[in-house]
Amino acid sequence: MAPSPRPTAPRAPSSPPPTPSAPPPATASVDSGQPEVETASATAAGPPYRSVDEESTGRIRGQLYFPSEYVPPLAVYAVALSEDKNENENRNGGRFYRVDTLMVPPGEPSYEIPLVEPGTYYVYGYPTSDEAPLGGSYSYLAACEAGHLAPPPGGCWEEPQHDLAPVEVRAGQAVEEINLFDWYGPPPPPPPSDTSAWPIYTNEQLAYHIRYPPHWTVQAERRGETTFGPPSPDGEGPGRGQASVRVTTGDPQEMADDLIESLPPGEVVAREWRTFYGTGTQGGASAGRNSLYLALELPDGHFAWWFVPRYELVYVVHAVTDSGRGSFDQMVETFGFEGRE
Repeated sequence: MAPSPRPTAPRAPSSPPPTPSAPPPATASVDSGQPEVETASATAAGPPYRSVDEESTGRIRGQLYFPSEYVPPLAVYAVALSEDKNENENRNGGRFYRVDTLMVPPGEPSYEIPLVEPGTYYVYGYPTSDEAPLGGSYSYLAACEAGHLAPPPGGCWEEPQHDLAPVEVRAGQAVEEINLFDWYGPPPPPPPSDTSAWPIYTNEQLAYHIRYPPHWTVQAERRGETTFGPPSPDGEGPGRGQASVRVTTGDPQEMADDLIESLPPGEVVAREWRTFYGTGTQGGASAGRNSLYLALELPDGHFAWWFVPRYELVYVVHAVTDSGRGSFDQMVETFGFEGRE
């Protein structure tokens, strides 16, 4: 269950806050499922953990803030730390997760990143609009405001610590109150985008390739369709957040009609012809072409399809995007055709 909303965050001070010399030490997390007072720091308590029905993965939950009367749509990232704690794994194309939020009124903003592999992460976000370059984060200031760290004598804002605070994710638990509170210091790292080290799947018979997130696997290959996704919570078979590439023939508009009729009632978020951009072979021409994009909001989640025509074939790139539209979008950007156009 998501934590209760907190009051709207204060606006940024009129003068820049002092730069911290070093971040305060991270507090230890607990296994009890409830917050526990950290004895080493007197009044500090780490973020609360709550059991979830997942054996091999965990979740990250928190509240969303923004220095405005509303919280705009955000892309929220959890980026794994490498063994060198001064670096994050994505600098080498490593593990990260993303969820996209909708615009919400004050008092109702929250997010959840599901199916997160256990490890230590930085959590931060950016508005999805290119016109809003500022970013927010779960920093030591945010941890202090949430009660996860003991505040200094003058309060959390006496010498605000804007450095990113590490977040520990554990299998079978949701770490909560990882609030994107701090919009007042230097911007967090750029949104992760390096997919160069992601595993690549190549289908020579059907003449295409696509990369997939490193925490995913190739789940199945059958009858012209390949499915990708993370493991299920019990480690048996595919889990939620699957993506697939299916090669077929037919008219994309008729395919979209058939899909909408076959699925439960929902909202058609988008149905339009767009330019599909992917990668060509060996960095050559783009796989981009006029393609039909369909997005549906259904009771079971957000579903998206690209219908990409090539010769007499149609390449249907699809995802159930419970694990974050960002992962699917980045997969799409790596899709390409084998051979010359």
